[in-house]
Amino acid sequence: MDSKLRDICPEARAFYEGCWERPGAYLGKAELSRLEVFLQGWSFAFGGREVPVLMPDGFNEFAAEHYGEVRSLSAIGYAAAFGRRGDRSIDEFFRLLNEYLVKLGYEPIPEPRKSRCGEVKNGICPIYYPDLKALALSYMKTFNAPPWNDCWTEETAFYRVESLLCGYGRFGYAAWQEGSLTGAVISEREFYYDGVVCRIIELWTDPAYRGRGIGRRLIEEVKRAEGGNVYLITKKTPETVGFYEKCGFSADGGMCVMQTDNKSR
Repeated sequence: MDSKLRDICPEARAFYEGCWERPGAYLGKAELSRLEVFLQGWSFAFGGREVPVLMPDGFNEFAAEHYGEVRSLSAIGYAAAFGRRGDRSIDEFFRLLNEYLVKLGYEPIPEPRKSRCGEVKNGICPIYYPDLKALALSYMKTFNAPPWNDCWTEETAFYRVESLLCGYGRFGYAAWQEGSLTGAVISEREFYYDGVVCRIIELWTDPAYRGRGIGRRLIEEVKRAEGGNVYLITKKTPETVGFYEKCGFSADGGMCVMQTDNKSR
């Protein structure tokens, strides 16, 4: 095979596999423009040395057959026919890359777990990028209902969940029943001089599934992953305090929440 059409290097393969599954964790936000900047920086890091194959030669020309003239990775995302939001552009990009790799005779990048073999999820599972739409719908349904009575839309809920999962140290678990999302927890690892603690940022259970121990099981999964050193901030009501005490938490009387207005939930 022509040397100009070499396979991508093993390091790039490993990065792409993780990035496709959890782009927010790898890039800070699931945007192709960020992937483009990352790859440029990766290339510059080699200085005058030979740069390994991060993107196969001819890929832009191949993409142009689908979208017209393509000068950058981000252009693929803007042209993708998935509506005005670009939240699926990462998925579209990697599927297109896989199509090209197969055409060259190379192995494709493994697809995210939720996309494999038509899997129907059950139980507690780690959150991956393909879960975001289901998470957003569940978040909107939960927090638009009493006692919160918020006014989330599918779009704002998507951006909320996506932003919660972005950044170093963020991770989460979702509860599933026959492929339906019934609750989720999103957490963050925080590093201190004397060790690591975990903060639960958001926890919710679908209103139709409350009282079945889903929230408790999600918390236990976080504790199991982090060795039990977990804390959270929540509204002080008899219901919330009682629930978290049953889950092994206790109130810290030495802490207070400071804010500039009274609009927070």
